[in-house]
Amino acid sequence: DDRADPPLLTGALLKKAWGTAAKAVNGALDTLAASVGAALPSGSVNPALVRAGLNLGAILFGVWVVQQLATVILFAGAVGLAGVFASSCAAASSRRAPPAP
Repeated sequence: DDRADPPLLTGALLKKAWGTAAKAVNGALDTLAASVGAALPSGSVNPALVRAGLNLGAILFGVWVVQQLATVILFAGAVGLAGVFASSCAAASSRRAPPAP
């Protein structure tokens, strides 16, 4: 069989996953906005402002998650580089050791 394996993540699959996630988040935000609107006295708050605030909160949470992931990746890279440096230093120092008498 000379056929190559299909790619695991295709553009169509990613687009479908993104659309599904967006629908789920929008549904959750709609439900939350309705709950907040129902909990407050009638006419005391504009439902559009509640939804806008929830959208902003969701965006800021997403930014925070990406920031945390970037921090973990950078920290892991720094630890890896430190390990490579320590390893090369240890190898260099062992080569320079004088021979035993």
